[in-house]
Amino acid sequence: MPGNQQPVLALTALRADPYRPAARGGDMRDIRGDLEERAKTYQEQIKTAYAQFEMIAQQLQRERDVRIADLKSLLMMVHKVIEFEESHSGKVVTLPSTSVQHMTLAERMAAVSD
Repeated sequence: MPGNQQPVLALTALRADPYRPAARGGDMRDIRGDLEERAKTYQEQIKTAYAQFEMIAQQLQRERDVRIADLKSLLMMVHKVIEFEESHSGKVVTLPSTSVQHMTLAERMAAVSD
């Protein structure tokens, strides 16, 4: 080496981002911004899907409640009919089963009044 000069080492520039890999033949494009944007987009899609799910679940719950109320109402009506039948069961007229199908209306009325 000529004179008193120290050998100069060629140093590569330190990268500011240690997670950004060095590209072969050049620097790679930083995609963190793109990934963050995608993550935000997916997060919004998840929020939207969850809101739709909640609305549908509430609608199904309301429909279920209405259906249950209708069924309870029908059940109460059936109980009323059964109660009516039980209260009037002593007043039922039974006709002979063999001749009932061949009797005229007048004959049936006469059988009931007897």
